[in-house]
Amino acid sequence: MRKTAPTVIAGLVSLVCFAPPLVASAAADQRDCGSREICFWTGSTHVGKPQWRWEPSNGRLELPGSLKYKVGAFQANTKGCFYGGGETRVVNGGDFRVKYTNDFGSRIDSVGPC
Repeated sequence: MRKTAPTVIAGLVSLVCFAPPLVASAAADQRDCGSREICFWTGSTHVGKPQWRWEPSNGRLELPGSLKYKVGAFQANTKGCFYGGGETRVVNGGDFRVKYTNDFGSRIDSVGPC
């Protein structure tokens, strides 16, 4: 056991030191969303630039085809309403979701002010 402990410790050190910063990347991408915007991703996380952005001054808009019924994640930095399937969901500044396609993300067809 004594001989394996240094190997395990070395493995953990290299994992911590050389692993890609996945959490930092997602946080950096969320910051790409403006202070008065709701940003949308087709993927189930906030990785990468948002595919589409909405702000209250736009009024109610239909989501583009790539996101309609396929919102995988969102970041809300302002209040807005998601519409789909006869339902309305209110989101407030600071709200976000990942893996949203398995929830209301599969029903959203438009977004607008509440």
